[in-house]
Amino acid sequence: MIIGILVILGIQVFLLLLSRKENLPEENELSAFLRPFYRAGVWIAGRAGKLPVFVKDGEKLRTLHPSDNTEAQIKWFLAEKTALCLLTLFVGCVIAVLIEIKDQGNGYLQDGRLLNRREYSEGEYTAYLTASIGEDAGQTMEVTIEERQYTADEIQEMLPSFYEALEGVVLGENASADQVSHKVNLVGEVEGYPFQIKWNSSNEDILDRYGVFGEKISEEGELITLSATVSYRDFVEIYSFPLMIYPMELSREEQIRRDLQQRLDEVVSRSPEETEILLPEEVDGVKVVWSEQKKQNALILLLLVICCSAAVFWGQSNDLDKKIRERSEQMLLDYPEVVSKMTLFIGAGMTVRGAWKKIVTDYRRRREKGQAARYVYEEMLFTLYEMESGIGEIEAYQHFASRCQVQKYVKFAALLEQNVRLGAKGFLPELNREAKDAFEERKSKAKQLGETAGSKLMLPMFLMLGIVMVVIMVPSFLSIGM
Repeated sequence: MIIGILVILGIQVFLLLLSRKENLPEENELSAFLRPFYRAGVWIAGRAGKLPVFVKDGEKLRTLHPSDNTEAQIKWFLAEKTALCLLTLFVGCVIAVLIEIKDQGNGYLQDGRLLNRREYSEGEYTAYLTASIGEDAGQTMEVTIEERQYTADEIQEMLPSFYEALEGVVLGENASADQVSHKVNLVGEVEGYPFQIKWNSSNEDILDRYGVFGEKISEEGELITLSATVSYRDFVEIYSFPLMIYPMELSREEQIRRDLQQRLDEVVSRSPEETEILLPEEVDGVKVVWSEQKKQNALILLLLVICCSAAVFWGQSNDLDKKIRERSEQMLLDYPEVVSKMTLFIGAGMTVRGAWKKIVTDYRRRREKGQAARYVYEEMLFTLYEMESGIGEIEAYQHFASRCQVQKYVKFAALLEQNVRLGAKGFLPELNREAKDAFEERKSKAKQLGETAGSKLMLPMFLMLGIVMVVIMVPSFLSIGM
């Protein structure tokens, strides 16, 4: 496993070294860590740009930006996508290598058929084994090995040392059970022993089962009995020992904390009608500086950033698909307008090329005044540039239909080609019919969009209906209850 990961890392390092002389666009400011990956992305995009996975994205970008510096955009898009892929793979491989190194030597199977049971407190484990039987290739089996359990004799042998350790843990800082004036530790278990412990006190007012001292302990001391119910599987035994409890002695720091807590409780509970609460400035002659502890959500933020980065990476191609669909929808909406303008200008005596130029010139003037770009007019503008650069009119219309990738414009371009090839006879009536059909389809499309929008509004309407019903019915039920 680790050899395969190291091979992948080696290939990536080789790519980074091989592409170290690639130039990056000056307008893209990248950190020193990211530059090698982007250089590798440029190197791969330049040599593997003909692969289907890259060609498809390139075609989408050419469709969206026919008149811009599309080739540079395509190259950088592919380079960026490849660089992100390389970066993700590199970081993942490094983490995988570290995990694999950490896990080396952690296997459970020894000598081919031996599994060791862990001692108590080390926990159980699950081993995933493959059993090869005869010529059978093998079957994966899951085996859970529980920790070793103690026998009754072993339990009896460890009880004396356990009780001795238990008393030591309970007394803590206290010198002996005859002079208990410091905190006691009524623990639920003792490290190294398998027993579970539950406590009871003969006098809860002096010392309760949680180890909390009472408020009314005499200076002469109070004798109580602590009882520990010790259990392990079927074994249960009660162990009791006496404690002489004296008023709790506090260190200087503990006394200050207790006094501060009392002062704080007094300040908060005093004058509840006040709008401001002034915290104590000093306690027992020691200055107090207050600060607020705020939640630390760095880990959650880091996870969200990782998820967002992954979504951005995988969503790049999907974003292009979405833009292509939006482009097609926009071009279909603009189709009746384009056909009607062409019909109007040709009916006024213009040639097809003159009408085309007039439509494009008007659009370019509107763009200079701040109107948003429209895909079909951009394609028509690009077609006009082609005709002005010397490309034949019929060929330019064919290129226009090919770039639009919308069936309506393919038919429209065919009508224009027919006019150029065969003349204007019958052309204008055919164009009129196409304009009429286009407007009918646009009305049908608008109706469909309206129905879709109406269905999307159903959920908010039902939510509002529910709120209105709650507002009406709740006061009615409250009045009935009264």
